[in-house]
Amino acid sequence: MNTAYLKTLMFLLVSIGFLLSPAVGAGPADAANSQESNLRYPKIGLVMNGDGAFGFTQIGVLHWLEDHHIPIGVIAGTSVGAWVGGAYATGMSPAEILGFVKRIDFTMMIFFGDAPYQAKGNWAKVETVKLPGAPELQLGPLMPARTPDLLVPLLPGVAKAYRTLKSFDDLPTAFRCEALDLAQRRILSLDRGSLPDALKACITMAGVSNPVRVDGRILVSGSIVNGVPTEPARAAGADVIIASYARTAAVGNLDHQPQPVSALQQIIETLDIARLANEERGLRLADVVIPLENDQLTVGDLNRMDWLEQIGYNAAQAKTATLLRFAVPDKEWNEYLRHRSDKRLR
Repeated sequence: MNTAYLKTLMFLLVSIGFLLSPAVGAGPADAANSQESNLRYPKIGLVMNGDGAFGFTQIGVLHWLEDHHIPIGVIAGTSVGAWVGGAYATGMSPAEILGFVKRIDFTMMIFFGDAPYQAKGNWAKVETVKLPGAPELQLGPLMPARTPDLLVPLLPGVAKAYRTLKSFDDLPTAFRCEALDLAQRRILSLDRGSLPDALKACITMAGVSNPVRVDGRILVSGSIVNGVPTEPARAAGADVIIASYARTAAVGNLDHQPQPVSALQQIIETLDIARLANEERGLRLADVVIPLENDQLTVGDLNRMDWLEQIGYNAAQAKTATLLRFAVPDKEWNEYLRHRSDKRLR
């Protein structure tokens, strides 16, 4: 049977149980009150999504917001949007984030099967996952031989100083990211603990990389269930929600597909439709939406970072009239930058 079919079928079966599940936190916390601040402007929550190259366009959105003195009080993200948001939450500037990712050779990082770079990553041939009420699943046969851990090279340079946080509110900018706990069949808004582990979980796509195990949980990206996490941002105390939204699910028109439609294609379309429905629910809860759209952009455009950053910058620029309502004077902006700098660990 086709390997891609098996992987996608497995993910569909696991995902169905999540689609009606409410989001829950990683533990009890009064997020709105855990970060004391004397800053005198509304707390803006920035919600960012985006798989692959789509997620890196978020760097440009952050760049535009900083250029126009719009302070961010909390970031909530999924997939690569969560990684970009997590990097910013550590105190990195958009320019630092862009410089970091431009040094990554994605053509070397991303490959499947036997490849000439085995010594450069962590490898696993078999991964066993036990889900409630189901037999143990041997993921090895469903995954490419020697699947590399694609995500580790992205993490140490931005998150290694933040491994034992009582709350992600203690970061220079408060942060949340969404993950699915396959063991407990629920979505988590990760808000404490190891930031590297949280980022890894939130950008680990089921069926592509091995799940992340943290404190007995089996975690993968929560993007299919809560791809626009406005509710976690609001729960973290945001007064205003800006959703920077990259539509990465590509729902096709089955009327124009060759007949009969393959079973695999039906599964992919079903997942994309479910994902879009959940994203639209999140977008309705946002106060402002920045649509990140470019007909030429694909998930795999990972070695065109300057172009990706410009897409995000232009998208925010198109919302200038709306976004400038949240700009603050120089004095407040400098307080914001000083607040982030004082809390940054190097």
